[in-house]
Amino acid sequence: IAMQKVFAVFWIAMFLGLLIWTLRIGVRRLGAMGSAQLMNRNTEEVETDVKGSFDNDDAIPAPARA
Repeated sequence: IAMQKVFAVFWIAMFLGLLIWTLRIGVRRLGAMGSAQLMNRNTEEVETDVKGSFDNDDAIPAPARA
């Protein structure tokens, strides 16, 4: 049982480390100054940073209408 607890702690630490590592890589690739800056932005701002700004209004899809 002690070995299972040690393995469980190692497993959780490994996945937390992997999560933090992937978040840091994502923030670096988006060019954000830090994770706090990225977390305080809305989806459209992040998408514009990733894809670039649109010069043509036709490139932006219109919202769906019911």
